[in-house]
Amino acid sequence: MNSFKDIVTVSKKLNLLYVEDNEDVRKATLYFLEEFFDNITIATNGTEGFDQFYSTNIERNRTHPIHLIITDINMPLESGLEMSKRIRELDEQIPILILSAYSDTNYFLESISLGIDGYILKPIQMNQFIKVLNKVITKINNEISLKNNLNLLQQY
Repeated sequence: MNSFKDIVTVSKKLNLLYVEDNEDVRKATLYFLEEFFDNITIATNGTEGFDQFYSTNIERNRTHPIHLIITDINMPLESGLEMSKRIRELDEQIPILILSAYSDTNYFLESISLGIDGYILKPIQMNQFIKVLNKVITKINNEISLKNNLNLLQQY
């Protein structure tokens, strides 16, 4: 994907799970994210985020699956990293982006060990977000192509 328009066209078709506990931050970030995503599911903590992912992607047999997760780190009940770890146990391929004001080395290291697909610092910088989103869209498109090719091979 090369152009901003191409990225937005593809991202509009994706279902996003956005997990953020702070209402003011959530509202401001949603305003930004709505430029890229038409379908956004919101959770206010990691436990709620996990439940949303589980009910949508596991229980409902992926009829309208969540394609991408963007989560804060520090939240009540369950952190974004704890939630990401539980989700990764169910689905190793789901793209997860961490959106945080924290630039602590320990968060980066734990994010790397969980296989997090990107780390975006608050406040969101458009260029950084576009680069990370482009990477995620490429990953999603590659997964779709792989599944389609595997289905074709199984048919033959």
